[in-house]
Amino acid sequence: MWATADQSCLQYIGLEDAIHAVDDNLELNDLGQHVRFQDSMAIVQYYRTIDLFFTVTNNPDWPEVVHELFPGQHPSDCPDLIAWAFQLKKEGIIRDIKKNSIFRCAVVYIYAIEFHKRGLPHMHLLIFLEQGWKLLAPEDIYSAIWA
Repeated sequence: MWATADQSCLQYIGLEDAIHAVDDNLELNDLGQHVRFQDSMAIVQYYRTIDLFFTVTNNPDWPEVVHELFPGQHPSDCPDLIAWAFQLKKEGIIRDIKKNSIFRCAVVYIYAIEFHKRGLPHMHLLIFLEQGWKLLAPEDIYSAIWA
């Protein structure tokens, strides 16, 4: 009886849930991606030049991955394990940039994570350095490069 009498109230419940779901997952939807892209472009416009650009790729044979596999299992059988190991590596790189200052004085960093067709993640990382710490001489650039 209540359900038939209060249809005007009940018909908006799904809409309210959808609105809250968009707010909760803002970074996962198209609007959230657009907002992050615009934020990144504003940073690039302010700092003008990117000082360092890195591509970090996943290696399915990392010891962290191989150690967790069962006998007879291959890394391609465990995409969650590969994503977990990549997340650990990404967090380590970000920690080194922020706390250990491995790139001198990094002011801002921006990264994007993509997945290859094979399911392996990789990260593109842009780093902006403070004005007095920019890598201008070839020796400075060579000292910052490693594989």
